[in-house]
Amino acid sequence: EDSVAQAARANPTLASSRLSVDSSRASYYSSFNGFLPSLSLSNSVSESNSSRLPSYSASASAGLTLFSASQAASIRSASASLNAAEASLRAASAALRSSLRQTFSALLLAQASLETARRIIVIRRHDSELVTLRYEAGRESKGNMLRAKAQMMQAEYAVVSAERDLRTAQRDMSRQLGREGFEAFVATGAFASAPPPARPEDFSALLPLCTDVAIAEATLRSSKAS
Repeated sequence: EDSVAQAARANPTLASSRLSVDSSRASYYSSFNGFLPSLSLSNSVSESNSSRLPSYSASASAGLTLFSASQAASIRSASASLNAAEASLRAASAALRSSLRQTFSALLLAQASLETARRIIVIRRHDSELVTLRYEAGRESKGNMLRAKAQMMQAEYAVVSAERDLRTAQRDMSRQLGREGFEAFVATGAFASAPPPARPEDFSALLPLCTDVAIAEATLRSSKAS
């Protein structure tokens, strides 16, 4: 829950999608300017050479557009662009939740793998030392001693590999949360997968919820308006 909250605030891709929605909404509102009343004011001052008396004049003109096909089309196009931006925001949010879930589970796995590898290396070192002592005492073969040392070296490599995987998972988590620098994150808490949703009887009912379909429909409306 903490990771989701932080990513919702600082993830750059999600923030960019939000700003795109704000920009499209502002463009949509501004598209109504063509139908709003307009008012023009002007004034002037003049003076003749004979009387030297100033003459003042002022004028005002107001206008209102009752019908404009181009302005109506601009409103429809701006509305479609706003719908497309909102659908893109939903798509970015869904992609972020999916990737964040994968990153969080990968971090949990990397932490558990490193802990297991460190336990194994303790056992392998103990076994290697024990077999070496037995070999020096003449109670163990050289082959078993070399095998024990090889297993210890494999365990050491596993620890190094697990540490590298953990750093990679931590960097991925840092990127998902929108952090500029590297931080050694530690994932805590239970992680349970939600049950899959029930299979719908009619898949066409899910089409309006699909962001790709919503973006395509918005693009089509914008093209028709153009």
